Amino acid sequence: MSSHRIEEGSRLSGQMVGKLVTLIHVPNQRLFKTKEAAQYLGIHEDTLRTYADLDQITARRINNRRVFILEDLDAFIDSLPCYDSPGGKPGGKEISNGS
Repeated sequence: MSSHRIEEGSRLSGQMVGKLVTLIHVPNQRLFKTKEAAQYLGIHEDTLRTYADLDQITARRINNRRVFILEDLDAFIDSLPCYDSPGGKPGGKEISNGS
């Protein structure tokens, strides 16, 4: 998988104004071997195998080889918690300890 970074915005006095945007390569296939699926998810192959063994991600067998379907990989990504809040807490909500 490859990614490219570009700057969007306009030039002002020779300086780029705007935000940094990351473009990712969208696969044109739907069936992935373990190595390809791990690259798509950005995790190690062994981690992907562990997730599949624990039924955290759907894996199928074809000719006794584990394969992953693009929609299942995307569903796994969608199921992950979001840590985009300032405190790094999932869902954008602060977690109180009761004090």
